[in-house]
Amino acid sequence: MKKNIFFLMVLSMCILFTACSKDDDGGASGDGGNTNTNGGYATNIVINENGKASNGSIFSAVDEKNFYLDYIKYTVEEGHLVVSGYDKTGFNGKAKIVSSITYKGNSYEVLSINNNVFQSCKKLTSVTIPNSVTSIGERTFSGCSGLTSLIIGNSVTSIGGSAFSGCSGLTSLIIGNSVTSIGESAFSGCSGLTSLTIPANVTTIGNNAFSGCTGLISIVVDKNNSVYDSRENCNGIIETATNTMMVECPTTIVPEGVTSFSNMVVSGQWQGDFGMYYGFTYPDGFYDEFDSYDTDLIFYPDYDYATHGYGYQVDWYSNVPNANGNVSPYSRLSYRFNWSVVNGRINLTYPGYPEYNTTIRDYRLNNNHFTGYFGYTSSYFDLIKIADYYSWYDYDFLYRSHGCTYIEWGWDGGYYYNGVYYDYAYAKTRGAEATDSVGKLTEGRITKIGCRRIKTK
Repeated sequence: MKKNIFFLMVLSMCILFTACSKDDDGGASGDGGNTNTNGGYATNIVINENGKASNGSIFSAVDEKNFYLDYIKYTVEEGHLVVSGYDKTGFNGKAKIVSSITYKGNSYEVLSINNNVFQSCKKLTSVTIPNSVTSIGERTFSGCSGLTSLIIGNSVTSIGGSAFSGCSGLTSLIIGNSVTSIGESAFSGCSGLTSLTIPANVTTIGNNAFSGCTGLISIVVDKNNSVYDSRENCNGIIETATNTMMVECPTTIVPEGVTSFSNMVVSGQWQGDFGMYYGFTYPDGFYDEFDSYDTDLIFYPDYDYATHGYGYQVDWYSNVPNANGNVSPYSRLSYRFNWSVVNGRINLTYPGYPEYNTTIRDYRLNNNHFTGYFGYTSSYFDLIKIADYYSWYDYDFLYRSHGCTYIEWGWDGGYYYNGVYYDYAYAKTRGAEATDSVGKLTEGRITKIGCRRIKTK
């Protein structure tokens, strides 16, 4: 009797281990682990002639090549399936992508997720992508702020541009080992992410792939990656061949040998000494120069996380006499500029004021500081971030923060004070602000603009 009981126990264990060892491509664990299910789904789901799914999922046919399974839409394309949409009414927020489906007698693997499929889906809370999927399209999950959990299977090789941009609720991220390409702005704006690991096979990281990930405190690159590294536990991503810092976070420590920085997003409002001054010629021919004590720079991107756009600059001047005993005729000068980031440099161009045009090199954005050098000079600046560009709308607070009471002003080269228009470019008497209410040329004028004092670090 005891022998029979022992034999039954051994037989049961063998059956159990055999069942647990079957290969599967579900990848729900995110590490290539083999299971029989794909986040709760069977490996292959069969749709029978009566329109019933073998695992009990909710099935709804659209036509010969399109159908819904648990409110996720699949489309037959060239012998395989793509995820092409979802039912906004019935979808429960959990996207468990199926790895293969037998439909109308034919078995199809799910190989890709199309562009824009779940874009701005506020219901979406979790995504499980099986190992059958090899590519994720552009903007596929962009703006899904409720997404908190993401598992990318080990067959995915490319993540499209802006695929997960704006997923601010995403706190955990597992990138499969087969990923080779991470598109431009792929995870930009994922402010909830706290840690990031780049696998060994990633060879391309697009511009601003992780920009706006303000919650990051840990960044690690697999030591076997041949293109990128995170040497000396720097908490950053460095392009090894060029020694370029591609991705930073608040805890990044720049190692010795890093010589440049990638196209980081500079949008927002920055304040500090930008080294600005202007020269002024008085009616009697006397020439003097005045240094600004503060500058506000506001960078607006052409679209979220873009590396180009337009902006405004306001240089502030003190009413304290300079070394010659003269007070600046103007309390401020303002300009509109265009900006773009190219090859790790910021180009600033000022329409109508070419003297201001400059290039900022070796710049860094870290811990709410914007630092860099002008052109090939040693002139250095260090600005502090005041606000993000999308929250900077109250122009009047600039006046109040600088002790001014101006109620209305414009960016067209002049301003209003107590209902009277003043022209920035001209002054009537030495030490007095402009009083030309119609903007005509009077006595005294700015004769030198667009200059930056050499201020070394």
